[in-house]
Amino acid sequence: MKKYIFSLAAALLALLSFGFDQNVAAQEDTGSYGIHIIKYNLNDSQESQLTHDGTPVTSGTEDLQRLSGVQYTITRMTKTEMNTYVTAQGADAFSQTITTNAQGEAELTGLPRGVYQVTESKSEQVPTSMSPVLVSLPMQNANSLINEVYIYPKSSMVLPDRPQIPDNNLPDKLPDTSGNIGSYQIIIAMISVIVLVGFSGLWWTKKAHE
Repeated sequence: MKKYIFSLAAALLALLSFGFDQNVAAQEDTGSYGIHIIKYNLNDSQESQLTHDGTPVTSGTEDLQRLSGVQYTITRMTKTEMNTYVTAQGADAFSQTITTNAQGEAELTGLPRGVYQVTESKSEQVPTSMSPVLVSLPMQNANSLINEVYIYPKSSMVLPDRPQIPDNNLPDKLPDTSGNIGSYQIIIAMISVIVLVGFSGLWWTKKAHE
């Protein structure tokens, strides 16, 4: 009897752990990353003062002029067999335009992990836009992985044409969050069946010993 109860408890614990791990993995793949853009009116000497490793610049920018009303389009990209990046199509497609505010800042948060292209739009303030930048979320810099990537664009500035991708492979597609809910319901149903079978077995065992 004790062995039977122990086996039943172990099975329940294993299923509960599996369901919890699946739920945590789904949370990690959705809505955990962001791109932050701070637009300064920079000349060549001022541009060299800013680091471009994806982290926020916290000093040395007090005298720099910030530009508002500059638009950036952030587009989901996908990797080809030729190791190049093209605009994602179909269900994976994603593109959104953001505009810098009065503080020269624009951001897009709640993004799933992947590779995105940031494109600066031409305007009166930006007659020559910067070359498009590929950003990996998360981004690998010299010290760690960065979930919130900061970009300080300068018009016509030359930037790498390859995203700084972490060692682990990024998914080729956006995560299907609708499937996670269904999977979790299946796990709950399985646990319920095991509990019912377990109690039925205990009842029949007890009755047989009476």
